[in-house]
Amino acid sequence: MEPIAPRNLTAQLAYRARGNPPGTTPASSVGNFYPGLELDLRNLWRRVFAGIELHEAVALVLAVDDDAPPEVQALVGEILLTVDGHPVWIEVTGPREPGGASESLGNWSLEWSNALADIVHKAGQEVRCTFTKGDDDQQDVSLRVRQIFEPGPRAGRTPAPRCSAANSPSPVS
Repeated sequence: MEPIAPRNLTAQLAYRARGNPPGTTPASSVGNFYPGLELDLRNLWRRVFAGIELHEAVALVLAVDDDAPPEVQALVGEILLTVDGHPVWIEVTGPREPGGASESLGNWSLEWSNALADIVHKAGQEVRCTFTKGDDDQQDVSLRVRQIFEPGPRAGRTPAPRCSAANSPSPVS
């Protein structure tokens, strides 16, 4: 008996290779950041800026590269507030109980696939980032945006065959 060889992309995506855990299939993915494209972008956002590593949920600078300049080295433990003028850390307001008055509920990081969408096309360029500096101050640092997507045609994609008279289906009679 011949093995099944899926020919369309949907069938290929549903295939689970022997030895792969269930978490490797699209049906069990962590998030759906783009409709129809199932992948977890958290590791991408952690290193979106050259020289630093951010915690993807709370915008905290976890580490910096050893060769980073002193102003970047000083960012460890600080929180990213804005990128290129766009907030990534905001004050959350609302009622603490149903029907209650709106009040400050503290600060939190925005979801990065949306908050950082405007800088993806700036790969290789520097953008101004504002970070906390201690408890009561802020500091601006220019950071280079890493290349996220390879330029040019989509990698691994073969163009669909062109339809011609020789390979088109015959009309139904």
